[in-house]
Amino acid sequence: MAIKDEIDAKLRQARKDRDERVINVIGLIKNKVLSELKSAAGVVEDDALWLKNIAAYQKGVVKAMVQFEELGERGAEALDESKFEVAFCEQFLPKKLDESASSSPTTPCRVRPRWDG
Repeated sequence: MAIKDEIDAKLRQARKDRDERVINVIGLIKNKVLSELKSAAGVVEDDALWLKNIAAYQKGVVKAMVQFEELGERGAEALDESKFEVAFCEQFLPKKLDESASSSPTTPCRVRPRWDG
């Protein structure tokens, strides 16, 4: 299933459930994608475009979280909302390997032989 289709399905479900947090996050992500589609000539709406915009949105939210943490109790509600948005975005983004998985000896790698000819 394409990312756009997944997001549309989640939006439909959120509307049924009256889940404003999910509706807001999806609206912001869709707006970011639509802005890019309208502004750049030759941009194709595909999974790569959606992933790029979801990652960019998440990165912006993470940057804002630092400021909310500095506000302490005054920024607690915004920080909580930001954590929700980051978690929502993570479900669409590729999973990152943790350090133990990336350095494990079972991780296959290709080595090109060197020919001294």
